[in-house]
Amino acid sequence: MPNKKVGIFVRVNKNGKQSTLKAEWIGNARLKPVPGGVYWLKWLQGTQQKYRRAGSDPNDAVAAQLRQERMLAGENLPVEAEKPNWQRLSDAVELFLLEKPEPRSKARWRWELDHFAAVCGKTYLDEIDHGDIFKWMAHFQGKGSSPRTVYNRTSSIGTFLKRFDLKLAFTFSTRKKRGDIPNYVDPAPDYYSREELEKFFAACGPEEKVRYMFFLITGCREREVTYACWSDFRFAPQSKPGEDPESSIYVVQPKRDLGFSTKTAETRDVPIDDKLVKALKEHRTLHPSSRLVFTTKKGKPEGHFLAKLKAIALRAGLNCGQCMSKKGKSCATHPVCNEWTLHKFRRTWATLHLRAGVSTYELQDWIGHSDQAMLKRYAKNAGAQSAQTWRKVSNTFSGLSF
Repeated sequence: MPNKKVGIFVRVNKNGKQSTLKAEWIGNARLKPVPGGVYWLKWLQGTQQKYRRAGSDPNDAVAAQLRQERMLAGENLPVEAEKPNWQRLSDAVELFLLEKPEPRSKARWRWELDHFAAVCGKTYLDEIDHGDIFKWMAHFQGKGSSPRTVYNRTSSIGTFLKRFDLKLAFTFSTRKKRGDIPNYVDPAPDYYSREELEKFFAACGPEEKVRYMFFLITGCREREVTYACWSDFRFAPQSKPGEDPESSIYVVQPKRDLGFSTKTAETRDVPIDDKLVKALKEHRTLHPSSRLVFTTKKGKPEGHFLAKLKAIALRAGLNCGQCMSKKGKSCATHPVCNEWTLHKFRRTWATLHLRAGVSTYELQDWIGHSDQAMLKRYAKNAGAQSAQTWRKVSNTFSGLSF
């Protein structure tokens, strides 16, 4: 006699590893919820063990179990009822998020995908069509979002749908490349001038100076600075007379125990200037026992780099005076100037390196970009104002008298 019993188990992701647990019941008809868990059905079909995903909702899992048992008993269910639960859009979102271990990345994706689900209004993944993507674009265009934002939001949905091999009559690239997303024009990368940097660092205290020197001389992203550890440095030995000095490096690498992963989940080496090496060694004497380079007074990872940056810029008289915060505060008198950001140090770092003659291929390894598209923008910006360009232009007009 065939086995008509269908069992339920649950899979959860703990510390990046999948674990399989026995489903627990509350009474005879309800499953105990498991946060972040995904329920699965299992049954024997002949001598073969069969499995089917039943979603993350315990009520859906119980309904799927009963339905599967009815099917094994020989009942002919309506075609509509045979819609597999693993095709639910909400389940696809949960599965996609399980593959995003970095907390901030997971939070950003959850917001984006939950927002998309609300805008498209679809229940099942295979109900999504190209019209939903145009609806998604129109949603952001109606809010006044920039063309670049529209492109980024739409491309993100394309990444999600590609994960589940859902092919639509929609091309996720700009119309310039014969795609369906409106073109956008990237502005030239902004960066701090030498005069601005000199005024800024002159207004810094010793602790502040080493923190923002780190941003400027490593070109690292905020979280890469937040989770910088002393063990990440490879300080070069003192060179002997006649020897070429070696460069010290900061190794940007994931730290799973701290919940930190690099943007590409890869490790890269960033060469650092001796000015920063000296400042870091002095900073270390003040914090001899900490693992992290920059911490709060309680030893926690520093999380207020941006607020402190803006306060220094105001103190140094560097605010533009034109910015207004959402609360109506002017940057002429408050630390809210949009011209002062942490990422601008990264753009300044890239621009200065290119002006100094560093190739885009070298810089690509240091900066952690997957391609050179952004670096070409930096190179165009740096090339027009570099010392080499000045010499070429001067030579061009050297024989003329005005």
